[in-house]
Amino acid sequence: MGENILVVTVGTSPLPEYIATKYFLRYLPNKCSAEKYNYVFFICSEETIRQKSTASYAEKLEEVLGRDNVKVFYILLSDVSDPETIYNDLNEYFSSRQEFSKEKVNKVHLHYSGGTKAMAVYIYDFFKTKYGEKFESSYLDARDKRMIVSNPHSKNKIKTLASDDLRNVDEVSIDIDTLLRIHLYEKKEENESWGNKFCSNNFIIIMRQIEDIIKTPEKIKIFIAWLDDQFRRLFKSSGKFIEKTEEFCNVVKNNENIVNQFNEQLSKYEFIKSLLLSFPEEKRIINEDGKLWIPPEDLSSKKFKEKIFETVKFLDGKWLEYYVYNELKNKLLERGLKEGSHFGLSLKAKKKEGSNNSKGFELDIFVIRGYQLIGISITTSLKTGECKFKGFEVIHRVNQIGGEESKAILITAIDRNGKDSNPESLKEDLAYETGSHEEKIVVFGIDDWADIGDKIVEEVFDE
Repeated sequence: MGENILVVTVGTSPLPEYIATKYFLRYLPNKCSAEKYNYVFFICSEETIRQKSTASYAEKLEEVLGRDNVKVFYILLSDVSDPETIYNDLNEYFSSRQEFSKEKVNKVHLHYSGGTKAMAVYIYDFFKTKYGEKFESSYLDARDKRMIVSNPHSKNKIKTLASDDLRNVDEVSIDIDTLLRIHLYEKKEENESWGNKFCSNNFIIIMRQIEDIIKTPEKIKIFIAWLDDQFRRLFKSSGKFIEKTEEFCNVVKNNENIVNQFNEQLSKYEFIKSLLLSFPEEKRIINEDGKLWIPPEDLSSKKFKEKIFETVKFLDGKWLEYYVYNELKNKLLERGLKEGSHFGLSLKAKKKEGSNNSKGFELDIFVIRGYQLIGISITTSLKTGECKFKGFEVIHRVNQIGGEESKAILITAIDRNGKDSNPESLKEDLAYETGSHEEKIVVFGIDDWADIGDKIVEEVFDE
């Protein structure tokens, strides 16, 4: 009996390649006693002036997948855009090895999701011509989440078979650490959580009040307006947190009207004052009387920052991230997802040393269903421009490690009945301007916050 060869084209977004190798090497042989492969060939681009090498992605794939009792080879293409060069590179490799001649091979299967479109076309043509009726191919359908297998030499001209939804197949599932590794990323070390810093009792009390505010429509709109109109105008400058005593004191002196409005709002709305007084005394931004805390001018900037920085950061938007995560966590655990592996809060990662691109990324919340990455970005802004920027950002980030198979969810404070913008119109704009399918993007507004956990679960599991 001849050899069975699996050929996989490798690009810079190697999740489909990971899924394909696990599907053909592990899932199918166990599921339906399919013939096992003896060889795996990763076809990569070679490092040149005109192109980057993808060999490092293939090496990482081999590392995380293991050998599976197959022999692994790498073929480097010197020019992935030139058909003649691709043909010559492949022909030189396979013609010089008798064990891979057509007579000694039982089947050659090409999976061509990875790499450029030119690679896929020219490599497909080479193997189809060389191995004739012994050749078949496949690709991962990013929209339907199915493996599409075709045999161009079947009696029906082209016989195509589609798998079930692969997000439901355990054998091809992935955890966040493995997903990062195959994309040459690694997690950044995180300090202890905000809740632990402030002590759990205070945190629980604060989050209960946040939940009450969010689930009371008139309260949440007042709170969002207070954050924009008074809080941020005092504690932020040019979009950045104020960290120096002198700068903050100058803001207070030069904006007496805003300080007065700040204090008046707390006097008028007891729920905001109650929330701010729930913080540990050494971290509060208001005094016991409910008025703005103003530091002595001789207080060091270090002590000023130690007192207010984490509180200001939390009030600026972290509160909504924690709320969404708390609403989502138990629902995902009930579905069998593991915290830390399949979902988590505040994911930060960076490219490993020696990688071509050192730029890192972060996601407010991540969820993985099977192999599909869902990235969630959260903003308390109701300004269309700011929300759109966050939308571009999360779409780009999920594409970095989740590829075309990923999904982006944007949570905003936009009203569904807004005159200038609403979640649906923002979604349409993001899809159009990024060239993404609309089903890849979900935008929620402030009206969705009360039951946001259920709504996210519906999007994750297509319910």
